[in-house]
Amino acid sequence: MGIHSASVAELHVVLLGIASAALYLLLYLAERSIFSDRLAAASVSAVPDAARVPVDLTLYYLATLGLFAAYARILVMCRRGFLVGRSRTLALLFPVLFHLAWWLTQPFLSRDVFTYLAQGYLGVLPGGNPQAEPVTRVMATALGADLARVGWTSFGEISPYGPLWTHLEIGVMRLSTDVGAAMLLIKGVVVLASLGSAALVWMILGRLRPADQLLGTLAYLANPLIVVELGGEGHNDALMVFFVLASLALSIARRPTTALLALLLGVLTKYLPLILLPAELVYFWRSRARSHLSRSLVLAAASGAIVAAVAYAPLWSGLATFNGIGMAGQRAVQPSTSGAVLWILERRLPASSAAQVTSLVLIAIFALILLATLRSITDAESLVRSCALTALAYLLVASPYVWPWHAALPVALMCLSPRVPFVTMIFVLSLCCRVVAPLNELFLGGFISFRLSAAITTLVLIGIPLLLLAILSHPRGRAIFGSRGAAARGASTGAM
Repeated sequence: MGIHSASVAELHVVLLGIASAALYLLLYLAERSIFSDRLAAASVSAVPDAARVPVDLTLYYLATLGLFAAYARILVMCRRGFLVGRSRTLALLFPVLFHLAWWLTQPFLSRDVFTYLAQGYLGVLPGGNPQAEPVTRVMATALGADLARVGWTSFGEISPYGPLWTHLEIGVMRLSTDVGAAMLLIKGVVVLASLGSAALVWMILGRLRPADQLLGTLAYLANPLIVVELGGEGHNDALMVFFVLASLALSIARRPTTALLALLLGVLTKYLPLILLPAELVYFWRSRARSHLSRSLVLAAASGAIVAAVAYAPLWSGLATFNGIGMAGQRAVQPSTSGAVLWILERRLPASSAAQVTSLVLIAIFALILLATLRSITDAESLVRSCALTALAYLLVASPYVWPWHAALPVALMCLSPRVPFVTMIFVLSLCCRVVAPLNELFLGGFISFRLSAAITTLVLIGIPLLLLAILSHPRGRAIFGSRGAAARGASTGAM
């Protein structure tokens, strides 16, 4: 690439960064206005203006489409080899700045971060245990009133998270019970974890696919879904993703004991990473001497038991400790494949039988997919690909319900195999997640029904990615995307 071309690339990246900054500001204003519409609709002292909703949604979707267009453009530039030198540095710097800017904002389309604060405060109260009792106890406190003023409500849920995250929540509330300060503290942990995940993507690809190191890192770091859902709304999926990526990095480095301990930390944050344990075990089995592996597994099991015991001890209430995860895992008519199947079966079977059949069928399908991915594991690259497919299958098939931020784990894992099909799925899945993000606010404000919200979310967030998977699974689809990938690689070689 010549000096002139390098200057053009730098200018292009700067213009994309400035445009993205403006679009993120527009998105923030649109989200705040959608949130205000919902608050006004729920308040007896305010008059909701339903005419504002289409305007707010129009601004939201214009900003969203613009951001994803900029995201696609930066990925194309990277794929073609245009990002070198200062343009590469700028391409990485802008999304870091966007993460930091969103860290300072209040979440509007999801208030999970305020639930984290309520759960932490429940753990501070005498006799309180967020893993064994509903967080509604906090609503009668001064903090509950402060949280209500920023739009937080509770439906009697018990924390479904692991003890590591619960200790973090409690620790934050011991430092400060001011809602604003506590929110910044807990979001700060999330932002650091998300940036750390980007660094781990860079490290892993440096070992597996150095030629795609920048592409995979940008696919994660510059992704508007990651920036807004993790940096902006502060979802604890960021910490879970960080531990999963750390576990894979350690697995690739042939350090099974510490890799399994890192995966355990992810499980102690949110229980979902358990689905990735079989892939790591198969990889270790096929890549190490069996005698050495046995010793490593025994050491990991003993160390993990100690870590888990220490984490659970202050919160232990017997089997009631897992009531939250049990409630969260119940099958209901929610946005998901599970919800759609259950809705159909409830018209032919009693509700309890329909839920059982739904669970059996979807878990069986997921298990078959998992077994197929395990059979493909032969080396480190196939390990990360298997993990990505497993996480994607759980999201699209087996999960009892889906929210936009649930895509963070499969997106991060797909970034470790940044070939054209996975990059296409990352883009489409992330865009679909952000398209449906405002729907819950519209439901809470009474502007649309829950069934309509659930149906649209399922069709967009589940249906479109499944359709894309079907296309990619067809020989013609593979040929189309394969030829595009080859063309892009050829353009990249020529540009260099």
